[in-house]
Amino acid sequence: MEFGGLSAEDKAMLTIEDGRAKVAIRPDMGAGLARFDALTAGGPKPVLRPMEGTGGHPFDLACNLMIPFANRISGGGFAFGGRFHPVAPNLPDQDLLPLHGDALLRRWQVDDQAANAVTLHLADGAIGPWRYDARIDWRLMAGTLHGELTVTNIGQPLPLGGGFHPWLPRLDHTELRFSASHVWLSDDANLPIERIAMASVPDWNFARSRPLPQTPIDNCFAGWDGKALVAQPDLGIDIAIAASQELDHAMVFAPSADAGFFCFEPVSHAVDAINAPGHPGMAVLASGHAMTVSMTIGWTPREG
Repeated sequence: MEFGGLSAEDKAMLTIEDGRAKVAIRPDMGAGLARFDALTAGGPKPVLRPMEGTGGHPFDLACNLMIPFANRISGGGFAFGGRFHPVAPNLPDQDLLPLHGDALLRRWQVDDQAANAVTLHLADGAIGPWRYDARIDWRLMAGTLHGELTVTNIGQPLPLGGGFHPWLPRLDHTELRFSASHVWLSDDANLPIERIAMASVPDWNFARSRPLPQTPIDNCFAGWDGKALVAQPDLGIDIAIAASQELDHAMVFAPSADAGFFCFEPVSHAVDAINAPGHPGMAVLASGHAMTVSMTIGWTPREG
């Protein structure tokens, strides 16, 4: 049995399906998704940008998990509890700053698997001062993928955050719609410098469905209402993304009009929130305490 050119017997790959969708998962690559196909009347269509071949880098995946923080950390670490906690770069080929945590680089264990669901477990997450245990439940229900991520602090009390990092196809007629109250402007290192109201940047206002900008965007939107719609007329489907209330920020990453992909990332906090006063959007967890966040991605046929 084949799945997008990869053998279903490949030990690095798990597949789940429910008759309306099929998802491939890589436990050895951070419990991320290798692909997510809508099983339409016209054949399989990529809901997420599929991994090419077996991949090798986490950014080859169709979706990553970001734990215990999302995006970048400046200054070589952060201050908390009266001391400085260093955090070294973890993806030096991509960035000179720590990026997205270590969960996406780790091998996760399979705890349970059914035809339409799988639970994976990372018992020894560790980057910088963080020590944590994580579980992800991926489940397909009526063609919608549900991801529920639980992170338990097993080290010293620290702020934790994170989220999901889907990579979506960017085609000739792709459009994006979501509502947010503010967006962060960034410097040349993609670190935030100013939070401004959406009314100040009409070219980035996606309250109505519109194409992505022709110029690069890699910015965090605050006050996101937890819902987004991606129109894919070229594929004949619409894609709905929703997230739990803890994930009230959204990163939009679209490097160029011809990249073939863009990212819409539900996250709990803005870039470098660990170095902002009060660590907004991050949960300070005592040892043994947990946080749970969730995301759904579903598809429907386009009308007309």
